[in-house]
Amino acid sequence: MNQLSVDSLRVRVPLSKCEWVSHRIQDIIERVSKISGEVYESETKNKERFEQNGISTKVSIESEFNGVSYLPYVVILVNAKMLKTQYLHGINGDNVKDIYSFIQDLNLVKFSFDTFLNSECTDIDIKRDLVSNDSVMKQAFEVMLKNAKPCIDFDKGVKKFWKQDNKGIQFNKRETTKYRTAPFVKIYSKTGDLKTKSNVFALEYLNEIPKDLWRIEYNIKNKKHLNILFGMEQGNKLKDILEIPQENLSEAMQTTLKAVLSKRVNEIILNNNIPPKDLILVNALIMHLDNGFTWEPIKRGLLGSLSGSNRTKKAVQLDTLFNSYIKPIERYSNQKNVDSLLAQIGYTF
Repeated sequence: MNQLSVDSLRVRVPLSKCEWVSHRIQDIIERVSKISGEVYESETKNKERFEQNGISTKVSIESEFNGVSYLPYVVILVNAKMLKTQYLHGINGDNVKDIYSFIQDLNLVKFSFDTFLNSECTDIDIKRDLVSNDSVMKQAFEVMLKNAKPCIDFDKGVKKFWKQDNKGIQFNKRETTKYRTAPFVKIYSKTGDLKTKSNVFALEYLNEIPKDLWRIEYNIKNKKHLNILFGMEQGNKLKDILEIPQENLSEAMQTTLKAVLSKRVNEIILNNNIPPKDLILVNALIMHLDNGFTWEPIKRGLLGSLSGSNRTKKAVQLDTLFNSYIKPIERYSNQKNVDSLLAQIGYTF
């Protein structure tokens, strides 16, 4: 469930590598007078849309500059819904051949599987699916809203939405060109999406709609953006994208989050009921919690190399302090679950 994978991308196949292209994306459309038969105007149709059972795509012919001249490419919008029943797995090296077969079955363009793997990619969405109830996710959103980096541009910044079947938070617009400082990130209820926007697809291909399912997506615009996130050696061919290790994808997600979120602020709570001998330790625990750490790693770190009865006694002391003074505070009552969720999202800084 927590694996990162490709949700969608654009692939560019050189027209010279295509064995066949349908006339449906190469037709000349003419506007003719019904009376005189005179041709008023003509244009070349260079794209074809496909939509069936909630799966949609577009295949087009576009000219792109390669540094020397303009060359024609077949550009295809690829998305994980092409996997049908395996949609929630996302696109990966194990199922990419199913994506290829789906595209070939459209009968709009023919090319080899090797050509597909070596096609260049842009506008790549990387996703991770999470399970959380509304209460915990809403608290996580509040933490993110509080720590969102300020932005004065009207088309940038953070937006939270919380309606019955449309819940989420979004940073910046997908069309952003400032992907280093204002990248597109979105967390939303996938359960809500499958019940509404993607309902036709869900009814056709999923046995049931998963409960409490959420999705985080971040977008990689182009090769330059890939190099920023993964280094200059990162290729932008489809096979290169599918071979990026999970660790690198996670680091890129955190880099993206750091562009839109500030480090979590330490908030110390003073409680007159806490004995002075315990107050410093309680404040230390709160600092760790406010910085996104979960309870068990905090305990392990503080206990360090203690062993035997000393470790047991101190572990009991920490649990007692947490349960007595921290857990009863409303914003910490669900802190372990919120911190765990933020860690899955990648907000651990």
